[in-house]
Amino acid sequence: MKTTGIGQRLKNVRLKCGYSTRDLEKELGISNGYLSLLENGKRMPSLSTLEQLCQFYKTPISYILGEDLFQGLDEKEKEILLDLLKSEERANLLWETRNLNPEDIQKILEVVKLVHSK
Repeated sequence: MKTTGIGQRLKNVRLKCGYSTRDLEKELGISNGYLSLLENGKRMPSLSTLEQLCQFYKTPISYILGEDLFQGLDEKEKEILLDLLKSEERANLLWETRNLNPEDIQKILEVVKLVHSK
């Protein structure tokens, strides 16, 4: 999944709106450190965090997510991805697995299926 542009777009919108990360910490209660991680592409924001930021910036989520996030996905896959992004933990898990090769992803999926079958 390509997410490199999400952090940059978040930063660009914040700067365009004239806010510092300290301003957002005061206004939204999102820590300065966490915002820095998001903007530097070290973490993937949850859908709720994205909604909060986009509402504050008066910017569509579709702009922040960009087409790159959904490129090549069918509607069912888009729905699954959006569901994964609903929680911070799931979004971070998704982010941490971004550079895995297909064989490692398959192994992880097998473990997940095994855990869910119990």
